[in-house]
Amino acid sequence: MILKEKLLNKINMLREIEKRLDPLFGKYISSALFFSKLKSQDREEVKEYFFERVKACKAHMEVLESIAKELSESKDNVY
Repeated sequence: MILKEKLLNKINMLREIEKRLDPLFGKYISSALFFSKLKSQDREEVKEYFFERVKACKAHMEVLESIAKELSESKDNVY
C-alpha cells in the first residue's frame, strides 16, 4: 500500500520527466538531424520516429494529469 501524498509525489515526478522530454524530442532532435550527414530519407524516418515519441509523451502527460487530478479529489488516502 502507498499513501496518497507519496503516490501524488511520484506521479508529479513522472510529469516533470515527461515535460523535460518534450523539447528534447522536438527542437533538439530536429537541430541534430539538420546537421547530421544522414541521407534525406533516413533523416525523415528518424524525425518521424521521434515525432511519434512526442505524441506518446503528450499522451502520457495527459494520463498522468488525469490520475493526479483524480487522486487529489479523492477522499481515500491509501492505494
